[in-house]
Amino acid sequence: MFAQASTWLELIRSENMTQAILYTRGDIQTSINASLGRSVFSTEDAQGIALTVQTQDFIVAASDINGKPQRKDKIQYNGSIYEVLDQVGIPVYRINNYNADTYRIHTKKVGEV
Repeated sequence: MFAQASTWLELIRSENMTQAILYTRGDIQTSINASLGRSVFSTEDAQGIALTVQTQDFIVAASDINGKPQRKDKIQYNGSIYEVLDQVGIPVYRINNYNADTYRIHTKKVGEV
């Protein structure tokens, strides 16, 4: 029952709640659709100082990218460039649904196109 509900929700998300992005790993660029989100993480820097980090998240179908998201992958969206987060204590992505076929990729804005 959960698997069916998760499949249905993913269909609704992908059909009604996505925007075009350009996903880049190395020299390979892929145009895919993603939903937008945000996450907040608490972590410590090397000196033990508490940090709160807010990420720009892109929710994508796992089948749309080649393998799992990796540090330094880049996403272009709405005139901005985002990099898959590369910070100690913060995961690169998390599985976003019951069927484990959607990734929530955590990024930070690094520039403009």
